[in-house]
Amino acid sequence: MISQRPSLFQSFGRLFKILLGLTGLVALAGFAISLYVYFFFARNLPDLSNITNYNPPVISEVYAIDNAKIGEFWTQDRLVLPYKKIPQRVIDAFLASEDIRFFKHPGVDFRSIARAFFKNLRAGKVVQGGSTITQQVARSLLLTRSRTYERKIKEAILATQIEQHLNKEEILYLYLNQLYLGNRAYGIQAAALNYFQKPVNELNLAEIAMIAGLPSAPAAFSPLNNPTATKERQKVVLERMVEAELVTLEQAKKAIKTTLKIYRAPTDKEFNARYAPYFTEHVRRLVAEQYGHDILNTGGLKIHTTVNMRAQRAAQQALQKGLRVVDKRQGFRGPIEKIATAEWDKFSEELHNTIISEEEDYFFIPPAPKSTHPTTPLKPNKLYKALILQVERDRTATIRIGHATGQISPAGHKWTSRKLQPGWVVWVQMKEETGEEGETARRFLLEQKPRVEGALYSMRPQTGEVIALVGGYDFKRSEFNRAVQAFRQPGSAFKPIIYSAALDKGYTSQT
Repeated sequence: MISQRPSLFQSFGRLFKILLGLTGLVALAGFAISLYVYFFFARNLPDLSNITNYNPPVISEVYAIDNAKIGEFWTQDRLVLPYKKIPQRVIDAFLASEDIRFFKHPGVDFRSIARAFFKNLRAGKVVQGGSTITQQVARSLLLTRSRTYERKIKEAILATQIEQHLNKEEILYLYLNQLYLGNRAYGIQAAALNYFQKPVNELNLAEIAMIAGLPSAPAAFSPLNNPTATKERQKVVLERMVEAELVTLEQAKKAIKTTLKIYRAPTDKEFNARYAPYFTEHVRRLVAEQYGHDILNTGGLKIHTTVNMRAQRAAQQALQKGLRVVDKRQGFRGPIEKIATAEWDKFSEELHNTIISEEEDYFFIPPAPKSTHPTTPLKPNKLYKALILQVERDRTATIRIGHATGQISPAGHKWTSRKLQPGWVVWVQMKEETGEEGETARRFLLEQKPRVEGALYSMRPQTGEVIALVGGYDFKRSEFNRAVQAFRQPGSAFKPIIYSAALDKGYTSQT
């Protein structure tokens, strides 16, 4: 019997069945491998309690009696902002910068992962993460920042779990309050205040785009470290916002041309030294003793005090003036240092830059022209180092403070019998006087920082409220608070004890 050869159609059918079977086996194997990977990495994942019970470290703030802020304590400079108070444009900028498909994916964006995978493969190392905002929340609150595929897998698993427990708005709330944005700022509210000294709802588009460009690399894109990179990153964010039709091209062009005024944020201790340092430090000690350092530095306390800042400033000035008067009675101790003539210009330029950095804790992007500070800005009643350039026969001394010049009249240094010399660096105080026609004239007085210390304590007797407290000449020089920490000498307070003993022995007031 002769067998019949299978038809072409039958051959294709068998091949299709074989391929279908192989595809099923591959899919089943892939599913099994996926399950194994999932359970292998999911077994030791962190608890989601840090996500559902979000309670991050927050700044504690100190206020004067008029509600002016005079102090703060923190481990992380953060002010939590409710989602409803976050401007929509801020949300749009961060979505364009970090995760434009945030409201469409389930926590993991496989398009971004594939794109990052091939880029890393070509580079031979991890150069791009492809993380969604949800994954960044998982990493920030639950994982480390190590750039490994193991962490990425855990991050993806946690992201899907987070999306099952929280809605998109809740995830954005966590993200925008948790992320680090450089300049000591955690969260968008602290970033707005630290970079621009205004709350987030007052930021313009240029400022918003600058902040939105920071999360991926706060140090590399920071205007404090690399203004050029900051501007380039800001431009990228604005271009993405235009592509997503979140702003118009005209709005983006205007924002790119906007000059940014950037502030350097102080530490909490540096901030506290500005207003009432001895008083604020005393408050810190009292609160820490009663509630503990952890609550003080992370609990977001609002500490309202009785200090009156007008009285506090007057107390500080009066104490410093009185100590200088006492110190000058002991005589002039001589110059701070002596500068050779060839070094005068260099010294003056360095002093100018120092004064500018102390008086102005901000800069501009793009940079302002150097002519912004043709002379050195000086404040009345403040002590400055001055270089003596020339001394006339009548003892009038010509001085230079940075780029500013002036004179010390003989009356301005009559308290010292020593003759001033060119090249000396001395302390001077500037006084401003208004003439009959309204013109302002400057005069300078020779001063020296006192070695003697003192304290001033002002209290309202009826209530016990502390109005002003100064514990020394300069908090930066000595943090020891002589108003509350120094031991008192008994003095005449001991006399009643002696008199009582004498009366017991038969002595009288006439003895």
